[in-house]
Amino acid sequence: MRKLRNLLIFSLLCGAGKYLTSWPDGCDPVQVGRGITQRFIDKGKPEITTKKGMTYVKYTITSEWANCLEFARIIADKDMENALIAMFEPFYDSGEKAAFRSHKWHVDYSVFGAVPLQIYCLNSDPRALALGLDYADNQWSEPSSDPADWSLTKVPYEKQLEWLSQGYSPQTRLWIDDMYMITFLQLQAYRATGDSSWMTRIPGKPASRRLPAHRMPGADFLQAEIISRELLREFPLRRSAVVQDHP
Repeated sequence: MRKLRNLLIFSLLCGAGKYLTSWPDGCDPVQVGRGITQRFIDKGKPEITTKKGMTYVKYTITSEWANCLEFARIIADKDMENALIAMFEPFYDSGEKAAFRSHKWHVDYSVFGAVPLQIYCLNSDPRALALGLDYADNQWSEPSSDPADWSLTKVPYEKQLEWLSQGYSPQTRLWIDDMYMITFLQLQAYRATGDSSWMTRIPGKPASRRLPAHRMPGADFLQAEIISRELLREFPLRRSAVVQDHP
């Protein structure tokens, strides 16, 4: 695992252009992206999770969904794009899955808003914009004082207020995940509206803040190792091809 990771980093740092343009069979980014996106579409609906008494779309599914939409846009595949957009229709206010929209008081759940914002960027559906901006704006609003809401974050209500007073999202947890999920949602709001004020919320400060404040040294690297291991487990046949053909 470490050898492969170091190899990929070394290739990028050295500007190894030929290794990033000539791919082994089955490893071309477009080919892999099509496979991942088509598999998501073939499921027919996003996976619904039930946890802590809630039924919702998990953040991992949300991230995959939004990025599949972006992938379909980049390769200009309208069939894929339309199929992914159609899957969201039941989640609008009048849809049968509206109650399964993710909770808004936790960073893992708030990132759900990135999906409708991506949809708005593709088809200008006002329903998607309103829903997505609601999630993005809520991420920087005063936290709920209802214990049933703020207890989900595992951060005391008073601490959430402190984060907000310092210019951070009250959903801040000093986890590496948040640097992606908070940035993703707020950047999507900027992409959808063109309003640069959303960019002021991109968590550059939490990025610097968390380095001295993190209570678990090395946890970021541990998370990276876990993610890399899961990706390689997902595509075991691709692993040997990359190692053999990209020295």
